Amino acid sequence: MKMKYREAPTYDEVEVVGKTTDATCGTIDRKLVSRALLTEQAGFAGKTHEIVDGDGVCLRTVKPFGGEDDEVKEIEAFVELVGGKRSLASYKFYKGWTAENPENEGVTDIFVDAAAKASGDGTNHDQIESLIATARRMCEASPECDGRWKIVNKDGKRLFLRECVTTLKSNGKIED
Repeated sequence: MKMKYREAPTYDEVEVVGKTTDATCGTIDRKLVSRALLTEQAGFAGKTHEIVDGDGVCLRTVKPFGGEDDEVKEIEAFVELVGGKRSLASYKFYKGWTAENPENEGVTDIFVDAAAKASGDGTNHDQIESLIATARRMCEASPECDGRWKIVNKDGKRLFLRECVTTLKSNGKIED
């Protein structure tokens, strides 16, 4: 009798620095932004790797910013309406990770710990909420933009702000 068999799989390990929980992308057209586990190790594009016994969320390689040795010390974000009208107010994030967005060409994802302090007394989450409030006020003052806005850096490159948590269980699920 012939039987099919396969070798028992072996599993590599990866150091995970966080897991995305929410994304702020503006209102201008975009492809769906998938949730991800974040690692600083190279080679994880977000499509073929996932944690064993996890919830199916893929791994993505990210680059840190804001540390003493990091090339980028902070990331400054602005609101931009359709037509190019940009907010005078800016929103700064001092520590986190970046990666090119695989679903949206030309977009950089900025991953920040939602609970970590951003500046002053507020958290990164508060900073993102403030940015959204600015976008809403700008849209109200400019009805010709039809409520359409995006987040950009000082050079006009589009950003997606992605909140994450940094405390996870060994299977990649968020700790309670």
